[in-house]
Order: sequence, then structure tokens, then C-alpha cells
Amino acid sequence: MRKLSIFSGSVLLISILACGGDDEAEGDDAPPPAPELAGDAVIPAPEAQPFAGGTLTATTCDLGGQRFTGESSMSRLKSIAAAGDHVYVADGEGVVYRFSRGDGGCTLELDSSFGDGGSMTFERKIEWLSAAGDRVFASNGISSTYVLDGGKLAYTCEATGYGEIDASGSWAIVPWVNSTVELAELGATSCTKSEWALKNLSSDDKREGVFDSVNASVVVDGKIYIGRSIAKTVDPDNTRTIAVFNRSGKELRRFGGGGDISSDTRFGWIHALNPCAPGICALDGNFRRLTAWSDDGSLAAAVDLKKLLGLKYPWINDFAVGDDGSAWFIAANDRKEGKLADGFIFMVDGLAKAGARRGSAAPAHAEAPADATPSGSPKQRFGLPGKKGKGKRTR
Repeated sequence: MRKLSIFSGSVLLISILACGGDDEAEGDDAPPPAPELAGDAVIPAPEAQPFAGGTLTATTCDLGGQRFTGESSMSRLKSIAAAGDHVYVADGEGVVYRFSRGDGGCTLELDSSFGDGGSMTFERKIEWLSAAGDRVFASNGISSTYVLDGGKLAYTCEATGYGEIDASGSWAIVPWVNSTVELAELGATSCTKSEWALKNLSSDDKREGVFDSVNASVVVDGKIYIGRSIAKTVDPDNTRTIAVFNRSGKELRRFGGGGDISSDTRFGWIHALNPCAPGICALDGNFRRLTAWSDDGSLAAAVDLKKLLGLKYPWINDFAVGDDGSAWFIAANDRKEGKLADGFIFMVDGLAKAGARRGSAAPAHAEAPADATPSGSPKQRFGLPGKKGKGKRTR
């Protein structure tokens, strides 16, 4: 028996050495388990949805082998922008990818001429993207902002926040949560920032305007749309609404935000704004809902994004509209088992029309009353059920 035990031990030792040793011998550099081992990959099943007299259809895009899989659906994909034949995406690690639309549809391939084989990493993580033509405004948010021209980094801009660029590519509105909103003039090699009409949003004593926080913004036909909340000193409900300003900061009108918690006119959070066929569309990631607003500020449509994208409970942080009217949504959904989430890009047909950011879908605005201050509250409001002006609304 003893001879047999020694022999067996020798064979075992030889086997271990031949296989490279035990787990401790492999060290900390051992590769992690493949994502497929942590639950089955999510497969979207989009369903067409009615939309303002038409129909929205979503297609899950083929990404040519690129995957956005990792932990937490809320940190998979941050932002998306579209211009010309390119779609830009910022992932949860702050890396920007540029895809080319080879067929003009939803088959996307990484553009190898962009950055390092199709992706670009910056000193600061990118959390927000806006594009116009060959120019991209890439924002970290609280820190650096970068301007790209022709797929190359042109310069770092001093204006900080989640910037939204005008269709001309020459200027951008740059809000950051409850800080002073900035305006950036974008030159060829540098930008010039200035304070805009909404200032000191976090201070009840110093605030200019009635809004204490900016959720999202977009520039359409030279007009600035701001999704934000009204300060509690003015509205105890801290209601989130959409306001429209001219470039100089004069408020033209506001809409949305009324009704009780179950109403389609109410916002949990305004994560993104973009032009669409009825007028302007607002993404509410908290409610997994897209609402469309017509030129007079009335609600034109409300879309359940869980059904449209065919995901059980997605996190949807942003959407984009290209010059050709193509609409793009990013979304991620946790897997049924394990700790991973899968991220997707969808192309949605029926949302907008060509040239939207150049004015063809922009609402026709009436000027604000003469007694409205540049950043104050106009007397006339559209799409707000209940009482006008100040005062608490009944839920």
C-alpha cells in the first residue's frame, strides 16, 4: 500500500506540473470567466407602438461584433449622438466609439479611422455626446469638455457640463445640474465660454430665474430647450417641465409637468430632449417613457419604451436624432441570472423627419409677453393642467 501511495502521489505531482500548477500558482492575472457564464445574454423583442397618428418600429442594431456587456444596466451606455453616416456612443467606462452606417441602416461597424481602431479614450471619462456634421462635443460633465473635428481631437473647451451643440457646430449650450448654465462659442482651435441667463441655480438667494436644476437640453432651429425643475420656493412640488429660450436667454414658453403621478404629462426625470415629427420629444428614463409634444405645447404621444424596445426593464439614458431623421436609442437590461447586463443600440423609424435639427420640425414660437424677464416665468404656459402661475398643484 505504501508503494502504491508514493507512486500515486508522484503521478499526481507530475500531472499538476504538466498543467501549470494549482490555482495559486496562476496568480492574480488569471482571466475572468467569460460573460456568457454569468446568465444568458438578453435578446430584445421590439414591438411596434402607435405614435402621433403613425407608428414607431425599433430594430436592434448589428454592431459587427462589438459588445457592451458588463455589470449594472445603469452604467453600460451613457450617451449617443448621430451625424451624417456616423453614430457615436459613450460607454460606462467613458470611452467613445464611432460606428459607420455602411448600408445607411442599422448595420453598424466600428470606424477604424477613429481613435484606436474605432474607439477614443480621453483624460476624463465622457458621459455626454452631441454632434453636428463633423464636429462632436464630448462632455465629462463636472470637469473637462472636448471638441472633435473630423474624428480628431481639436481642443479642450473650458465650458463644463453636458453640452448640446447647435446644428451649425459654432456654439453650444452647456448646463450642469444646478450650476450656472454656460454658453460656448466654438472656434477652430479654442472655445469661449460665458454665463447664460440661468445662474446660481443651487442658491435661493442668488438664483436668477425660477429653475433650480437642469436635467437635459437641446438646440433646435436656434432655440434652446431646457428640461428642468422649478425651485421649491416657487413651486413646492419642484415640478419638472420643459422651457424654450432664445439664444440670448429670453424664455419663450414652457410646457409639460402637470397632472398627478400617473399622468403622461408628468416627468420623473427628463433625461434627453430631441426634435421629432410632432415637435419635441422627451425621454424619461425613470418612467421608461418617451413623450412627444406638439407646436402648441400639448401632449401628442406617450410611448412605453419597454414595449417599443422589447426589454423587460431597461435603463435608457439617451437618444439621438440624425439629420436624415433617423432616431437612435441606447438601452441596457440586466440578465435574468448572474450580475451582468447587456447594452444595445436601436434604430427607431417613424420618430422624426429629415432635417429636424435644422428647423423643419421645430415648433413655431410666439414671443414671450413684454413683462417676462429674460430668465423669468412668462404669464402664458402651454400644456400645464390646473392653475396657471405660482402655487401648489393638486396631485
